[in-house]
Amino acid sequence: MVAGMAVDRLTPKNAEVIANYNGDTSFLYQTKRKGWASFEKPVPEMVQMGADYLVLANPKPADYYFAKEYKLSRKQKTIFCLT
Repeated sequence: MVAGMAVDRLTPKNAEVIANYNGDTSFLYQTKRKGWASFEKPVPEMVQMGADYLVLANPKPADYYFAKEYKLSRKQKTIFCLT
């Protein structure tokens, strides 16, 4: 819930997000944004489909490679990568 509230506070209301949490749609719901609850395609293709932000709750070290490819907007227990 905390990560979802942060997305709601820090991103534009019309932003579309990838809120991957093992396919659980509740994380996406908590963001109050349209988007995807999983990586249905590679991230570059999802950007072409309209994704604006990639949100990872409790990222693991393996997830930090996203910060090398995309602009890191916020880093705490939640990462927001601007696509």
